[in-house]
Amino acid sequence: RHLVDVRWAGVPIPNSPFFVDFTKGVDASHFVATGEGLGTCVALKPAKCLLVGPVGDLIKSGLLHVKLLGQGVESKMVSNSMFKPTPVEALVTVVESKKGTYELQYSAPVAGQFSLSIIIDEAPVPGSPFQIHSLPPSDASKCKCYGNAIENPLAQVMGQPLEFKVDSTLAGTGALKVKSSKRSSKLYTAQHDSAGGEKINSIKFEPTEPGMHTIEVLWDDAPVPGSPFHFTVVDPSGITVTDLPNAEGHTVNIGELFTFTVNIGSLDLTLLKTGVKLSNGKIEQLAVSKVAEGVVKLSYTPKEVGVMELLLTCAQVNLLRSPWKCAIVNPALFQVTPVTGY
Repeated sequence: RHLVDVRWAGVPIPNSPFFVDFTKGVDASHFVATGEGLGTCVALKPAKCLLVGPVGDLIKSGLLHVKLLGQGVESKMVSNSMFKPTPVEALVTVVESKKGTYELQYSAPVAGQFSLSIIIDEAPVPGSPFQIHSLPPSDASKCKCYGNAIENPLAQVMGQPLEFKVDSTLAGTGALKVKSSKRSSKLYTAQHDSAGGEKINSIKFEPTEPGMHTIEVLWDDAPVPGSPFHFTVVDPSGITVTDLPNAEGHTVNIGELFTFTVNIGSLDLTLLKTGVKLSNGKIEQLAVSKVAEGVVKLSYTPKEVGVMELLLTCAQVNLLRSPWKCAIVNPALFQVTPVTGY
């Protein structure tokens, strides 16, 4: 502290002499700025960096100034304040966590090029101004999910992987997270960046048990369109077909009811697809009637002579081990001729 005497024409002015505090200048070159936030950031998301040096209380003394400039924006610097970035203005917060260590946090309001200047006692720290590349913000609504599992959620089969893809090309900067409701099941994700810039994420799910499975797909912690996805996994090996005669040498008469029984257990009946393919290529449906819980009777009455092939699938899996074909005959066309001469 020094005493300063101010006079006019040899006469002290009012209140003179004055006590004035002088501080030693701070050398900005003794400070180091580090952190990912000095190179890239994501628009509207907080980015952080650290400033470390031998002198404390730079905020209190007003010797530290930090600004984010670019895209027509000049940030405001606040200290010891809750960080609340908005799309309208850019903020830079500075907090001295311990003596000589300053935590800097900023938010770029839009994507593009910015510069971050860190000034101490009117001199830039080494590297300042730092060139910042602000990446587009994440937008989960721009993700697109497609593939077999998405298109056929009720027809997934045990023993076969459930697969689909997530296109995040237009979804900005973010991270993909995929969660399964069944912890015992295996879940794999892989990202493939094409030469054209597309970002395609492949999802592969291997269920370990039949039933309803739920898969949640998040982009930067926000659900993508359609998420969570619900899939029904079935086990066709538990389905039994009874009362079905051996096709070899078997014939069915025109107008005669042909029936057999299928036990589907707890599976959804809509997964069972049936039909009869005739000689002319036409496919006719079988009549389905419920016999008991999980048991249905299938019936068909042929109307013309030829060959019929039975079609029976569940979740696109053929329930017949081999093609089942038999002749359709008309008994009225048969003629018995007596044999004589013996």
